[in-house]
Amino acid sequence: MMRFLFLCIAVVLFGFTDGQFTLLNSLSFPDVKIFTTDQLGNVYVVLDNQLLMFSSSGKPKAFYGEKNLGTIYSVDATNPMKIILFFRDFGIVKQLNSQLTEQSSVNLRNTGFFQPSLVCTSLNEGFWIYDQQDFQLKKLDNNLQVKYQSGDLVQITGREIHPDFLTEFDGSVYMNDPGTGIIQFDRYGTYNKILPLTGIHSFQISGDDLLFVKEGLMYAYTLKTMEERQILIPETPGVRGGRIEQNHIYLLTTDSLKFYSF
Repeated sequence: MMRFLFLCIAVVLFGFTDGQFTLLNSLSFPDVKIFTTDQLGNVYVVLDNQLLMFSSSGKPKAFYGEKNLGTIYSVDATNPMKIILFFRDFGIVKQLNSQLTEQSSVNLRNTGFFQPSLVCTSLNEGFWIYDQQDFQLKKLDNNLQVKYQSGDLVQITGREIHPDFLTEFDGSVYMNDPGTGIIQFDRYGTYNKILPLTGIHSFQISGDDLLFVKEGLMYAYTLKTMEERQILIPETPGVRGGRIEQNHIYLLTTDSLKFYSF
């Protein structure tokens, strides 16, 4: 499956024309700010306090709603069997299964983390948080004990940081700060370096490439060579976000979410 995914991305990067993309569906979503995908091709859309799940062709599959916790700040579907929702206003993390049924709920503030601002899953166990109270990235185990922590990132980097996105991939953790770049950590939460990619708000890592949208265009930044190149995508006005899974491309525009195959 992973080999097929990498081959598909390579084809997109180096050879497709607009005529070889097939529009499968276009859903009207004028107010969507957050969407993501999983490795199975499912698509997740956040509408305030609701999470909608669609198939790779745009057909509705499941729905989750929570009326009492404000808006969903982030959704992490890196593991499609363990989907993580973060309600930042209340410091609450919820875990859903593949059918969007709630499996657990944790109030981070009740466990001593008073200013959690970012959360993402860990593929080993537990999850990562960015604790704004002491400017540290922290790995929490399943018992909500701190297993690893980064140290004060303001002191380590010498910069004021305002991160807005967090993800783990292949033994590394990546934290995005639109003004500073993408801060990379190892599997123990130790600071590694800052990738010089600014002005973006979310991204996807696949293989050796970090994929992101900026100013309506999609790019791939190769982590090993630090080279950046533009990805050819269907000609679509107003693109604000994009992701690639297997042989599908998903593009979020100012008023819709479009599903393409190739």
